[in-house]
Amino acid sequence: MEKEKNIKYLTDTVSQFLETNPKTGFLTFQVTTAQGNIPVSNARITVSIPLGNDYHIAKVLYSDESGKTAPFPLPAPDSSIADSPSKIKPYSEYNVSATADGYNTVQLLNVPVFEGINSIQPINLLPVTGGRNEIVFEEEPQDL
Repeated sequence: MEKEKNIKYLTDTVSQFLETNPKTGFLTFQVTTAQGNIPVSNARITVSIPLGNDYHIAKVLYSDESGKTAPFPLPAPDSSIADSPSKIKPYSEYNVSATADGYNTVQLLNVPVFEGINSIQPINLLPVTGGRNEIVFEEEPQDL
C-alpha cells in the first residue's frame, strides 16, 4: 500500500510540474578549472529538481574534451507569464552538481531555465587539496 501511495504521489507531482512548465528551455554546461582557463573533460553533471518528500528527478550527463555538454532540454514555464504581474516566476529552477576525478564537487542551487533560451552555465572546479570538499553556489537570474 505504501509503495502505491508513493507512486501516486510521484505521478501527481510530476504531472503538476509538467503542467506548470509546458515549454522547453536549455542548459549547456562549460566545465573548467584554473578560473575558466582549462577545460575539464568527463566531468559528471547531475541536474535535478526536488519534488518534496525527499524525492528528486535527476539526469546525469558528462562534459566532452572541451569541457562542454550538449544543450540539455528541460521543462520551463511559458514565457508569456512574464507579461502579466504575478508571483509566478517566468523560469523554472534546477539544482546542479558537478564533479570530476581530482576535483571538489560544486553544487549550483536554483539555476534558472527560461523557455526557448539556451543558457550557458559555467562551472569552475577546484582541485582537491588535502580532502574533498563541496562548494555550494546559489544562482539568481540576471536582470535583462
